[in-house]
Amino acid sequence: MNYRRLFRGKTENGEWVVGWLLGNHSIIAKNQSVADLCEKCLIPKTTLVDPETIGQCTGLSAPKSYRGDKSDDLLIFENDIVEVYDCNGMLWFVGEVTYSGNGGFMLFRQNRHGIYGSDMDKHRFDFDDYHYKIIGNIHDNPELLQ
Repeated sequence: MNYRRLFRGKTENGEWVVGWLLGNHSIIAKNQSVADLCEKCLIPKTTLVDPETIGQCTGLSAPKSYRGDKSDDLLIFENDIVEVYDCNGMLWFVGEVTYSGNGGFMLFRQNRHGIYGSDMDKHRFDFDDYHYKIIGNIHDNPELLQ
């Protein structure tokens, strides 16, 4: 499966839905069964999500996540907050996964002066020598970036 085509968004009642984006505010849930299809038209039902919470899957996964240990729980999405560890297992920094605008993803972190905004350090998100742990996301846990 091509995980890069998956999106995640938060519903009105606070649940996160993973699936395929339809328009800019609906997701067709990945875990739908045939019983979930619209009875008359056989089109998958969609779930309305807050457009501000929609994030694309990076295609990468982490060995650990606060969400759980199922394969979908370990996928890293845009707007996730991750701890980055070096090859020796030492915590390097905490960063936010963001879309880079050129089809890739970047990690943003506070610089040494504690500024979070236009003065952020950028890090490529595909270093092979680093390991990631998903610890939250910017919508539910913004305090993790402080």
